[in-house]
Amino acid sequence: VWTHVAVQRAWIGGNNTHQLFIGGVKVGEAVVGEPNFSQSYLFTLGADQYDTNMSDAYFSHLRVTHGLARYTDDFTPSDEPFPH
Repeated sequence: VWTHVAVQRAWIGGNNTHQLFIGGVKVGEAVVGEPNFSQSYLFTLGADQYDTNMSDAYFSHLRVTHGLARYTDDFTPSDEPFPH
């Protein structure tokens, strides 16, 4: 079974906010501190930063967008490919 998952970081109400959407429904939100760009961090899918706790999930149609929070409310995931 395929599931649409979206994770984003957005500036909401003056707060650095992380949001999680599953199937187009916002299921989680957390206000976090300011990001620290003085260190190098890994972007990891399917495992933690130490390559333990591995997931046996499959990923398809991965999209990374810089500088834009794509979703602000619940939405209907598209069946169409993303435009280029």
